[in-house]
Amino acid sequence: MADAKRFAAADRDDVEGRKRRLAARVEELSTRAATRATQITNAERRIESLRMTAAQAGDSLLRLHGEQKQAEEALVHQSEALRRREASEHELLESSLGARAC
Repeated sequence: MADAKRFAAADRDDVEGRKRRLAARVEELSTRAATRATQITNAERRIESLRMTAAQAGDSLLRLHGEQKQAEEALVHQSEALRRREASEHELLESSLGARAC
């Protein structure tokens, strides 16, 4: 009977030890899960920030492309106007020289 009591006490001690180890493991896993959840939240925030930055960059790129196109068109018009002016000046010079020759 004394042996049975010792075995029962040893079993209780063993069960209590297992419970403590299990509780410690649960606590460890819970802490790791909370840490992972925080990391995931932070990563999601960074992703959203990057998406917003990418959208802004895309908008800026479209705006700059439009501005470049306008500048190129203005340059074409300016070149055409300069060509017409030079042609007009050339004609005026020739007619002036022709008038002097007469």
